[in-house]
Amino acid sequence: MLYFSKTISKIYLKALTTAVLLFFFSGAVYASSAVVASAKLNMRDSSKRGGKVVAVLSRGDIVRIIGEKKGPWIKAEYKGRTGYLRNRPIYISFIETEKSTKNAKKEVKKEKKKIEKKILKHRKELKEYRKKAENIIIGLEEIDRSVSNSEKKLGSLKKDYFDINSKIRKEKKNIRNIEKELKK
Repeated sequence: MLYFSKTISKIYLKALTTAVLLFFFSGAVYASSAVVASAKLNMRDSSKRGGKVVAVLSRGDIVRIIGEKKGPWIKAEYKGRTGYLRNRPIYISFIETEKSTKNAKKEVKKEKKKIEKKILKHRKELKEYRKKAENIIIGLEEIDRSVSNSEKKLGSLKKDYFDINSKIRKEKKNIRNIEKELKK
């Protein structure tokens, strides 16, 4: 559960960082740009699936589009490297630069607020899960104490049982001895 929460937090943190960077550096975004939408995306040296991987991009990375946005492959530039990316919405999302900078900033702010709300929601869920986990741990500790006490009682009862059995054997032996003497 903790791994899941950490993963979600990382995704939202990266998205929030991207949104903030777009907000502050919106003038630096290229005329034709895209944001990587998938967790990992290979940039290849040719527009073929078998092409050599030039770079591995992560969710939130911004690439400059070179040429047209049409076709199954698009040519892009990332950190000085040029290569080809699959042109599918599950892999990349184009950044609309036709809008004014103010509109873009407003949209980024809206997106930032949405992401912050999601982060808060997930933090609340995480708190609830932590409380549930604590309650479960407390319950397990009580059960463990109860089992431990039961084991102690069982050990004590076993000892008493063996003591009583040895006394019974002694008494039976005494009874046999007395019966023998009576017979004599």
